[in-house]
Amino acid sequence: MKNLKSIAVSLLSLILFIPYGYLSARESVKIDLVGSYNGRDVHLFTLINKSNNVLKITNYGARIVRIEVPDRNRVKENGKSPAVKLSYKSPDMEEGFPGNVLIEVIYTWTDKNETGIDYKATTDKKTVLNVTNHAYFNLRGAGNGNIFDHIMFINSSSFTPFNFVKIPTGEIRSVKGTPFDFTSPRKIGEKIGETYENAVFDGYDHNFVLTNKKKVDVSVYEPESGRLMEIITDQPGMQFYSGSGIAWKKSLTLGTKPSNTRSGFALETQHYPDSPNHQEFPSTILEPGKSFNSRTIYRFSIRFK
Repeated sequence: MKNLKSIAVSLLSLILFIPYGYLSARESVKIDLVGSYNGRDVHLFTLINKSNNVLKITNYGARIVRIEVPDRNRVKENGKSPAVKLSYKSPDMEEGFPGNVLIEVIYTWTDKNETGIDYKATTDKKTVLNVTNHAYFNLRGAGNGNIFDHIMFINSSSFTPFNFVKIPTGEIRSVKGTPFDFTSPRKIGEKIGETYENAVFDGYDHNFVLTNKKKVDVSVYEPESGRLMEIITDQPGMQFYSGSGIAWKKSLTLGTKPSNTRSGFALETQHYPDSPNHQEFPSTILEPGKSFNSRTIYRFSIRFK
């Protein structure tokens, strides 16, 4: 199975989530104890679907660690469809945010090679909430070069520019005539290095305004492997990061292959950054007695030549 390569790895350490006792199709979920953090066990959950493809999740930040799906050169196999539920209780005023907030996330790994991410959150005080997943992807395989030749489509006609410290200004700007226009599929690296706003454009770390009117919000295709990733979400925005700040590092999850700058990209479905300070942005306020619910799907398939 040398063509079965990991295409995603989450590099950020966020906050320790605790297993919530929800495992669907238990025989298709393997649980490994990999260490501890602040006196709590850190587990790696390995989910195997009907085609024997793999999704790995850790409760250390509720992160996607690894996704294994075939390229155009492999035969499918059989297995079952699993899911894992993780939760975290954020106490009142943790990091300055009011309310005792209970947040849950369910990762489902379907037989169609879809990673379903279902979020739910409640609070006992009025608060603000904006959650996302920050996995990095390289559809050629983790550690296999940069992502400039990946072909991307984003169903977005506008984005939210930011100031010199990367805080949104409040403007919603058209993508037309800018490096942010992915309304027709093109290579991620096509505009990087060109001049934009009297400076060299060095890459993406920007929020795109999604219309949510078409079935697929984002698609990324890697011609060498034939892998196609599609994203479907109910969220109003998506942060696209092209990996310009990724440093060299080695990881057990990647074997001995290092991650280099621009060797992975992130597509984070979310509300707009800095929304509480811009009334014109969709609200991120969560009221007591109400529930925040959201679903994002990362779908993987193969496009044959």
